[in-house]
Amino acid sequence: MKPTRSFFLITVCLCLPALPAVGQFYPPMTIDPSLLKFLPEDAAFTATVEVSNRSEGYRWPVRVAFLKGQTRVETDISKMERDRKVPMWTDYVGRMEQAGSAQSVSSFSGEKKSVFIVLPSLKAYMEQPIPDDALPQLEKRPKARKVEMGTEEVAGRAATKTKLNFNKDGMDIWRTWETPEAIVWMAKETPGIPLRIQVLDSVGEINAALAFTDIDSKKPAADLFAPPKGFTKCDQESLMKRIMEKWLRDK
Repeated sequence: MKPTRSFFLITVCLCLPALPAVGQFYPPMTIDPSLLKFLPEDAAFTATVEVSNRSEGYRWPVRVAFLKGQTRVETDISKMERDRKVPMWTDYVGRMEQAGSAQSVSSFSGEKKSVFIVLPSLKAYMEQPIPDDALPQLEKRPKARKVEMGTEEVAGRAATKTKLNFNKDGMDIWRTWETPEAIVWMAKETPGIPLRIQVLDSVGEINAALAFTDIDSKKPAADLFAPPKGFTKCDQESLMKRIMEKWLRDK
């Protein structure tokens, strides 16, 4: 299968880079098909998720919403906790807060054929269209082989533990070659809502872990997955300009 060119140029799904060069825009977290394949196709709920990555050494609580293949993630970089010290990290986060780029909202929508990045403090957003050659792949949701692993308690709630496995040989948009497996704990009283997900890489090691809390099973409003009204649409260059206008300069 010929790989489709990636359209996630400014987004990060399950792993994050180390400290960017000062003055760059720290990429917000976006939940794309590489994680959506481990959730029910009709998933519709809101929750707080602590995303952790052992190799990168961070834990990051974010607020997420799912609506039938659309995703929304609210992030605040100042809430990220790191297991090891990163030079200049505190200074960098402070500059982001000064510039209005520490908080962001990202949404992925195959329905709208776009990824949106919103900076609420700057009342600005950027739209990244999903390429036409990627859209057919989005419609071909891969099927998982499921292995039931019993029942366990997660945060005081009974959960069904299941291992999901996908074909590693294709499905570029769904990234089955990079994240072919996951162990998912689904709440027994609400089978369509996960309590925990461990995403496994191509060699079976945990790539990232997600713990779901503060779950609201009510279907999110559709307008959450589009840019807010009254916000200014920017391209990447003009959005960076807005950030740098407020970026704290060295004395």
